[in-house]
Amino acid sequence: MKHLLLFFIITLSFHLYSQKNPEKVENETDDTTKLIVEKYVFNKFGTIDTSAIDTFQIYIELLDNYEKDYLPVINLGQIGTPSLNIIFSKRKEFKDFMFLNPYIEYIFIPKDLSFYKTNNPYTDIKYIGASKSKEQQRMDFIHTQSVGTHKFGIEFKMTTARNLASESKQNSTINNLNFWYHKQIKNYNIYAAIYSSNIKRPENGGIIDTPQYDPETSLYQIQNANNSIINRGFIFRHYYSFNEKYLIQHCLNYNLSARTFSESKLNSEVFGQPLIAQQETFDSVSFKSFDNTISFMKKHSFGNMNLSFTNKLRNIYYFKGYIYDISGEFHTDNFLSLSISDLKLKFLHSYIKSDYHLTDRQKGDFDFLSGQNIYLNKNNSTYINFLEKFERYTPDFFYEHYNGNYESWKKSFSKSIKIFFETNINFEKFNFHIGGNYSILNNFIYFDSVAQPRQVQANIYLTTVWAKKIFRFKPFVFDINLIWQKNNHNEVLNVPEFIAAGSFYLDFDVFKGAAHIHIGFSANYTSEFYMYSYRPTTGVFYVKNERITGNYPIANLFFTARIKRATIIVRFDHTNAMLLQPYYSTVENYHLNDYYLRFGVRWWFKN
Repeated sequence: MKHLLLFFIITLSFHLYSQKNPEKVENETDDTTKLIVEKYVFNKFGTIDTSAIDTFQIYIELLDNYEKDYLPVINLGQIGTPSLNIIFSKRKEFKDFMFLNPYIEYIFIPKDLSFYKTNNPYTDIKYIGASKSKEQQRMDFIHTQSVGTHKFGIEFKMTTARNLASESKQNSTINNLNFWYHKQIKNYNIYAAIYSSNIKRPENGGIIDTPQYDPETSLYQIQNANNSIINRGFIFRHYYSFNEKYLIQHCLNYNLSARTFSESKLNSEVFGQPLIAQQETFDSVSFKSFDNTISFMKKHSFGNMNLSFTNKLRNIYYFKGYIYDISGEFHTDNFLSLSISDLKLKFLHSYIKSDYHLTDRQKGDFDFLSGQNIYLNKNNSTYINFLEKFERYTPDFFYEHYNGNYESWKKSFSKSIKIFFETNINFEKFNFHIGGNYSILNNFIYFDSVAQPRQVQANIYLTTVWAKKIFRFKPFVFDINLIWQKNNHNEVLNVPEFIAAGSFYLDFDVFKGAAHIHIGFSANYTSEFYMYSYRPTTGVFYVKNERITGNYPIANLFFTARIKRATIIVRFDHTNAMLLQPYYSTVENYHLNDYYLRFGVRWWFKN
């Protein structure tokens, strides 16, 4: 509650300041079609993708974007815990610091940082909490405004959840903070951001195997271990355009990622005999990088051509503890990028991008990306997307080198190769989307049954097909999502073959349109698949192929009401746990929360 009180005070201060210093937009009216905020993200071509934000909330978000409970997820039973996307082809991966992968859905990633453009001050707050026994809280806060030609803002995301070990009083916390700034002087633009993600997680090692699990009495394997992760840095990007055809851009990007596993009392029965320290554990690793990129773009009538050169300084080191054979390594990665974007020929829009690495560990790494959008009617509501990717990349340093108190390995892996094809057909008029993708993975790296990295020499072939349809029969809405995925190495890729998710709800107005209501339920289901196991000492998921999970539905009741500029959310999650098996797991020895109540509000305002 202290965190919430603090941020509501900050929000109020921003609001009062905004009222005293408004910049009025000419002819602005309180029209539901008026979009006053634009969101900027620098895309893979170094140019800007712009999306408008509906600040009048014509459409209510059924589920917040950062809540991944429409589709099932593989995690340790609580929000904010290490997780894996249940759809393998959708999993994201850090190529430089593998320890961030289990938290990739929760933290700020430099390439995804957003900037906002608004003429008037704009603030958006989202909060959702749970019943006291679960102690789950999530909060998103965004404020952006302009002072003269200076545009700046702040974004904060907080996730906290009770540690499932009943003896522990600590909560898992994830805090993300991003400050951004933008200024335009004629043809010259500056974009800058400082970001920080901090994760603190007390580890319990999962429950001790017993015939009957009881959350109040069951014992956990460890009580005195913690994982701490940081990911922070800054971006400074500026560019100048001239003659409306040429653009020169320069970008500096500094990033620090670090992970620490600490343990005040050794647990040799759980983790095995320690390799170095006999009293306590303090494993700490870190990765620093500094990117310096210069790019040149020429705009043509048929598209934009962009050539860039990046010099990346990498510093990999163990900065504390008792590591005995690798104190640090320094690498220089130089690579060239060539892209052609916004290539438009009548109803065909396409792009191409490739990178080639010239020096050091990454020498010979290469990736190629191309995509095509074919529009089948004049209003572009029916279209087909194609995507092709080829990647040859050097495995992350820590897949090959690691020295901790319980784990130590020194590997020599070949470069990994990933070939990916995807297509989807979209009928926006009918709210119907269907598609599929095909992947070939060569020299794929995973963690085996003893939590050691291993490389698969054979090719892995993965096929995924999906279909999504929204049916509307006022006031009823039915949203269904079906996914099928198949691979030839189930012993390595633990994913279900079939996934179904959907929602059914009533969508209507009350009090002469003063309030907009959604009331209904959502549910998801997966076919059977092998559970992953989780190793707290390294923070990685590994395969054991011993226990089966899946073949279990999860249903949630929900109620949302939009009243002017506020949306009220009430959810009763995992409702069916009252009737069916209450303690369900997707990771060995980590049970999903049983039924519980959540409540929240989204409140936004502008001047």
